[in-house]
Amino acid sequence: MGINVTQLSAQFIIKKDLNEKGTGTMIIIATFNNFGNVVYCNDQIVDYLEGTATMVTVAQFKNGVEQSVNQIFSGDDFHSTKTNSDEVFKFVEKDHAMNIYFVEGDPQPWGTDTFRFNYIGNKGTHYIATCLWDVHSQTLAGVIRDVCPGNNK
Repeated sequence: MGINVTQLSAQFIIKKDLNEKGTGTMIIIATFNNFGNVVYCNDQIVDYLEGTATMVTVAQFKNGVEQSVNQIFSGDDFHSTKTNSDEVFKFVEKDHAMNIYFVEGDPQPWGTDTFRFNYIGNKGTHYIATCLWDVHSQTLAGVIRDVCPGNNK
């Protein structure tokens, strides 16, 4: 997953705890420079924040097939690329993908990812949202809930 990553220049630490049948857990830890994320409010993109993010991924496998993936992204030096504001944001994003599957002949996985983000700016701006991500098309499938300045959806 790692949606909205703008530059994949990272050092990865991978820890595998899989048995001979490919059942178990894989943990991936990485730090990304220039990690970017869109901010959604009222089902619209209102900003694009960029900074350095740390990612921790825990993937569960059964007989070599991915069953679920949980990711946490975090950072504390994010800045708007759409506004001239000097506001600095801390953020946490939690992704949860279930029932990931592959179709023969298609290298891209299928499934849906639910992601939740929380951006807190040092000047009082606060964005919170829960969204659905289509893993195959790499597009937003919908905003379930968002709380943005002037909005309590």
